[in-house]
Amino acid sequence: MAAELLVGLDRAPRHTHTYLWADYIELRCWLSLDGYFSLDDAEEALQESADYNAGNEDAAEAEAPEEWIDKMSGKWSTCELALRRRAQVFGAAYPFRIAEDYRGIEKSLAGDSGDARWYRFLLVASALRYIPRHNATTMAFEEASLAVFRNLLPLGSEVHGFWPGAGRYPAGAPERVTQLAADLRGWPTFSDNAFKAGDRGDSGLDLVAWHPLWDQRNRIPVALAQCGCSSEEWKTKPMSTSRDKLNNLFGLSTSEWGRYYFMPHDMHGGGHRWTDGVDGDLPAVIVMDRLRILRAAQHFETPLPRSAEERVAEFDAQTFR
Repeated sequence: MAAELLVGLDRAPRHTHTYLWADYIELRCWLSLDGYFSLDDAEEALQESADYNAGNEDAAEAEAPEEWIDKMSGKWSTCELALRRRAQVFGAAYPFRIAEDYRGIEKSLAGDSGDARWYRFLLVASALRYIPRHNATTMAFEEASLAVFRNLLPLGSEVHGFWPGAGRYPAGAPERVTQLAADLRGWPTFSDNAFKAGDRGDSGLDLVAWHPLWDQRNRIPVALAQCGCSSEEWKTKPMSTSRDKLNNLFGLSTSEWGRYYFMPHDMHGGGHRWTDGVDGDLPAVIVMDRLRILRAAQHFETPLPRSAEERVAEFDAQTFR
């Protein structure tokens, strides 16, 4: 029997961030045998989480705070606002609907559409806390991000994945960085001991792009992107594309380059706002979050890569009692 994609869903989110709680509610709803998740279910989930940690001496997280259980109705109200906003902004791509007769959400009949599968994949990619075998999911997210990235850049741009085995670049890190420097019309600057023997890492870059401008000279448009599924690393991980970080690897005559960060989380706070409490933490890069990725996929009619479809199929085949 194949291992389940998601485990440990009896443990509530570690953090109080509303976007993580809204994701948790959606995960539990989709995996529910009954196809819904309510305020009562959320209160039970918090108690399950507290019971789990109380009986587990090796638990890495603290008990679910009792005050959250006492004030779960207020917490749910905050989540309801986020869920209603998602239903509005994601429209037909949103695979859930707000329940009418009780405080909860239910699966939507539109869950089988291509846009809804994009949404479910991004929801799964946001749930690394519950995915023990996460390499396949993070790799699928990089491939999905690459598919979207290709359509965000000017016609005629070269756009490639920079991970080992992506196709264009050699397996070894020094050789890969050397070729990238040549592609970007720059030069390698790393020292002889910059990489360990056999290093196959991506040097902090996931997606690379440039427009050749129809000749062989330098000073061309360049764009570099990092992808991340962590619920916390989005605060620091995008620095991998900064000049301070990359100057140690290669030099470019281009004064600046486009810097992107792809993340599967929903950071939309309504209108022009980001979700509460994160605006000041967002990096100074172009942020592609759940809504922007999905909107780009819709606009350019970008299909989910096969690897992402496989994660969705695993998700759809799982249930949680």
